[in-house]
Amino acid sequence: MLQGLPGVGPERARRLLARFGNLEAVMHAEADELASVSGIGQATAEAIRWAVKEAGAEYTRLGENIFSL
Repeated sequence: MLQGLPGVGPERARRLLARFGNLEAVMHAEADELASVSGIGQATAEAIRWAVKEAGAEYTRLGENIFSL
């Protein structure tokens, strides 16, 4: 799952999980927290936050459409 995020490959995914403990914690982390992980950097952290936010917005939009049928 983490490897689907922008700029995240196997090594970065391992580092994120080592730092945050689980996927949910990574997904809720702020950009500054993500950037504190070795090898992530501010630009990648902001791209991750953007992707998580966009995915959440799309999920909400689809859910609203489903429930309004």
